[in-house]
Amino acid sequence: HLCRCLRSYADANPNTIDMKIYVLENQRFRYNATRFSRCVDAFYAITSPRESPEAYMHEIQEVCRTHQATHFLPVAAPVEAVFDAQLKDRLEEDVGTRSLHMAHDLCVTLDDKHKFCSFLRDELKIGALRTQLVSSDDEARVCNKVLQKERDEGKLYRNMILKNLAYDPIHRLDLFQLPCSEAKLNEYLEKVRADGNPITKEEPWQVQEFLNDGVEYAAMIVVRDNKLVALTCAASSASQLNYVHVEIPAVRKWV
Repeated sequence: HLCRCLRSYADANPNTIDMKIYVLENQRFRYNATRFSRCVDAFYAITSPRESPEAYMHEIQEVCRTHQATHFLPVAAPVEAVFDAQLKDRLEEDVGTRSLHMAHDLCVTLDDKHKFCSFLRDELKIGALRTQLVSSDDEARVCNKVLQKERDEGKLYRNMILKNLAYDPIHRLDLFQLPCSEAKLNEYLEKVRADGNPITKEEPWQVQEFLNDGVEYAAMIVVRDNKLVALTCAASSASQLNYVHVEIPAVRKWV
C-alpha cells in the first residue's frame, strides 16, 4: 500500500519527482506479493534480525549505499523496530540516507511495556497503568502475595495481568490475572516454562494493571520535526488487521 501511494504521487508529478523504490524483506518472506508489484524497482531478500541483528543492519546499509538512497522507511515487525532505530545514526551519518524513524533510546523505551508506563508516569507526569517488573518465578509469587494482601485490605482497585515483555505469540492473549491462588500461579508458571518462555533475569515479565472496562483504541501517529502531522485512531483488537478511523477527542488530546 505504501509503495502504491509513493508511486502514485511520483507519477502525478513526473516533472519534479524521479523516484525509485527498493524493498527489503526477510528471507522467510522472499516470495511475497510486494516483490512482484509494478510499483517496486528492485527487491532484496535479507537476513532476519532474529538470526543476526548485525547482518540485518549491515545489509540494509549496503543496499542504501549501493543505490544512494535518500530515505529509509521502515515497515517493521515488532522484533525489527529496535534494530531499525539502532541503524538510524549509521544510515544518516555514514551513508547520507535519512531514516524516517525515531532515535534508538526512545524506541527502546516504547518497545518495553514496563519502561513505557514508567516513562509516562515519572518523566511525562501523565496518567499511566501501574506496572512492576518480575525477573523470576519467586518474584512473581511474592508479587502475587502482596497483591492478595492489598485486595484483602481493600486497596487493590483492579486486577493485574502477568505478561511477557518480549513479543510472545504464544501467551500474548492469556491475560493471566493476579492475585490468584498459589496453586493456580504455579500451574501457569510451569506452563510458560514448558512452552519455552520462562520468567528469567534475562527475559523478565511484567505485572501490569488490567483495564477491562470501556472500549480500547489504538492510535497511529506520525511526527516530523517535533510536530504531529498525522493521527489515525481505530478500535483495538488482539490481532490488529483491519482499521476503520474513528475520531475520539480524548485520544487526540492525550496524544
